[in-house]
Parts: sequence; C-alpha cells; structure tokens
Amino acid sequence: VAPRVWSSPPVTERQFAVLFVPGIAGIMLGAWISGRIAGSVPPRQTVNIAYAIMFSAVAANLCYHALAPAALPWTVLPFMVYGIGMALAMPSIVLVALDLFPENRGLASSLQGFAQTGCGAVTAGVLAPVVSGHGVTLALGNLALTTAGWLLWVTYTRIARGEGAHARA
Repeated sequence: VAPRVWSSPPVTERQFAVLFVPGIAGIMLGAWISGRIAGSVPPRQTVNIAYAIMFSAVAANLCYHALAPAALPWTVLPFMVYGIGMALAMPSIVLVALDLFPENRGLASSLQGFAQTGCGAVTAGVLAPVVSGHGVTLALGNLALTTAGWLLWVTYTRIARGEGAHARA
C-alpha cells in the first residue's frame, strides 16, 4: 500500500484569495501585535522577535516542501506566519530608519518608500520567475532574502552600538 500523499486540486489564477486572505490576515495580526506591544517592547527587540517568527515560517516552509508536494493549507500557512513577522517588524524598522535623519524625516520616508518599492519590483520581476519552479526553490529564495534582511539589520545594530559607545566616550 502506497503512503497517503497530501495533495489538493490545483489552484487557478482566479483563486487569488487562497493566498491573499491568509497573507493579509497574517499582516493584520502582526500589525495588531505591533500596536499592542509598542512602547512596552523596545524597537530592536521587536525586530529581533519578528525575525525569529519570519525564520520559523521560512524553516517550516522549506521543510514542508522538501518532504511533500505543494498542498493546501500547508503551502499557505507559512506565508501567513511570515506576514505576522513582517508586519511586526516594519513599524520599528521604519521608526529606527527615520530617527537616523531627524531633520529630514520626509525625505527619508520618501527614499525608504522608493527603496522598498524598487526592491519589491526587482523581487517580483527578476527573482520570483527564477525561483518559481518548485516550492523548495521558492522557500530557498525566501530564506536568502530573509537572511539578507536580517544580516543588514544585525550590521546596523552593531554599527549603531559602536556609535553609541563613541558618543558616550
């Protein structure tokens, strides 16, 4: 007897809600959590928690697709969890970035939006077609981009800590 393989019927382009609803639900939940902990959890700690959530989602996604074919809801749930982490991190990251330029917050906000839109365009137009052949390659792409973001965050926090030490000296 062959083992049971979890599978679901293929999703068509008209069933966008299958991905959209869980993704937006995750983002809404992450934003709600961010609002609830704002002021009680420092921004850097919030971002670290958010990255732990995002890496957990990426690991679950990678493990699932390495072991099983794509199927609902298991393919979509990590996307929802990742959205929670992303929405939890974003307000703190934006505030930290804007605090770097207290005299030019409007310009900094515009440039941040431009950079985010540009990176999204490159990801959607260049990277996504390269990795979209299989769930594992999509998960590896997600892992690569999440790791790059985390490394940039860690680099920033180390530089900021060093500057704080020099300012106190």
